[in-house]
Amino acid sequence: MMNPDAHRPSQAVYSPAATFAAQGEIAFEWRGKLALSRQDQIAVAGGSFARQLGASLRAAGLGLLDAEPAPDGAPFAAAQDYGYGQFSARFGRIDSARLFAQVLDDAATGFVSPRYVWHQNGRYVDAFRPWIEPGGMVSVAEVLALRRHHLAAVKRLFRQADCLILTLGAGEYWLEPDTGRAFPLRPDELAGAVDPAQLLRQRPERAVVAADLALLRRQVTQLNPQLRMVLSVSPQRADEGRAGSAVLSAVRDFAAAHPEIDYFPAAEIADHHRLARWQGFAAPETGTSDAVISAFLRGYGLDNLAPQHRIGQAEGPGALGRGGAGG
Repeated sequence: MMNPDAHRPSQAVYSPAATFAAQGEIAFEWRGKLALSRQDQIAVAGGSFARQLGASLRAAGLGLLDAEPAPDGAPFAAAQDYGYGQFSARFGRIDSARLFAQVLDDAATGFVSPRYVWHQNGRYVDAFRPWIEPGGMVSVAEVLALRRHHLAAVKRLFRQADCLILTLGAGEYWLEPDTGRAFPLRPDELAGAVDPAQLLRQRPERAVVAADLALLRRQVTQLNPQLRMVLSVSPQRADEGRAGSAVLSAVRDFAAAHPEIDYFPAAEIADHHRLARWQGFAAPETGTSDAVISAFLRGYGLDNLAPQHRIGQAEGPGALGRGGAGG
């Protein structure tokens, strides 16, 4: 019988000789190749798994940056609805390396354009962050002003950060062929200068993901040549068949080829945990997300969480800590 872990890197697989922990759970033996410490200034971006991981790292006492903190006194739920405290800036959800590389390029150049303000029923949205303001904004000028503010914050963030933790998914994006601009959704119900019929649907094929990762690395280097990166693929998004497999293999191989980039095997560890629970080797009350985040902390030697903290749980509007990038 073929070993189901034979195709996976050794770091992503728990030791066959591993003994059971006191509570009877399998201890996953993964170690990061980079060093993380409480002195590092860390930026976090990606999807829902990145939000959970960021909250847990803060609970572990790490220096998570927040370049766009919520206004003082803002209720936690309202701040979250408007994209505050989720990531290290008001990125919104970003599934692909191409979209994140584009944000960094715009931050470096300061590029904004009314061409990429879309509207519906008298309200206006940022084409690259269409969900960041529920209900949209009142004018094109407001959208552009907030985008300039966002890009300036991102630039400050990357000049200050020591490490970027970015979780990717199997999400597609839409490409404008003439300009190379990428969008997280096709504006079928939104009006603007971009013709939806001209956009190309870009699915996450392996070669495309690899090229997007190379572009991301160039943009990161332009903003901060000393920055380290930890790349991962969301455990939830990795289940999406062929697309998920393409993203996994591309990210894993790209990280292996660059000494300043680490790969955290979140999806692989999630697979192992689900199997362990099915076979009775993991406690039923231990959720898969908790197990994956615990493996991250343990793999970087950061697993001494304070007892009062629950993994993946934010505490309020400043969930990512203000650090020094805000302002």
